[in-house]
Amino acid sequence: MDWAWTRKVPKWVWIVGGVLVVTGAVHLLFPEEMARIRRENQERAAAQQEAREQKKAEKEAKRAADKAEREQREQQAEAEHRATVTRTGQYGWLATPSGVNPILVAATKDDLDRYTKIAMAHDQLGGNQMLAAGALFPVTPGTRVLVTDHTFTATEVRVQDGPYKGRSAWVPFEYVRSSPPSGP
Repeated sequence: MDWAWTRKVPKWVWIVGGVLVVTGAVHLLFPEEMARIRRENQERAAAQQEAREQKKAEKEAKRAADKAEREQREQQAEAEHRATVTRTGQYGWLATPSGVNPILVAATKDDLDRYTKIAMAHDQLGGNQMLAAGALFPVTPGTRVLVTDHTFTATEVRVQDGPYKGRSAWVPFEYVRSSPPSGP
C-alpha cells in the first residue's frame, strides 16, 4: 500500500482526526464518565438558561413597576393641574404645594417677580425687607380668593376673607386651588 498520499494532507486535518479518534476512544473506554460530564454540562446549561430567564423576568417586573410609578406621577400631576384655578372670575383657595404657612403674596406682579428671584437666591433679608415695605403680605393657607387676572406663571387674586379682605395680590398660578386645602 502506498502511503505517499498522507504527505499531501494538511497537518490540521491530521490533528482534527487525531482529536476525534481520541475523543471516540474516551467515549468508548469511559462511557459512565462521559455520561456524567454530559449530564453536568446539561445541568449547567439549564441553570444558565434559568438565570437568564429570571434576570429577564426581573427586568420586566422593574420596567412594569417603573411604568406604573410614572403613570401614577402623571395622574397626580394631572389631578394637581386640574385642581388649580386659572379662569378670571372663579373663586378659589390659596395653598402652596409644600404646605408653607403663612403664604407670602405680592402686592404687584413686579413684586412677585422680584420675590421669586429673592426666594431662589435664599435671600432671607431681601424677603424681610419686601415684607416690611408692604410689597409682600402674609395670608393663611385656605384663604378664599377671587381670580381677577392671570398670566402664564402668575395669578392676580382679590382676598375674600381674613385681615386682608378686599386687597389685591399676585401669587404663582399653582397656589390657587379649586377646592379648599385639606388638613390642619
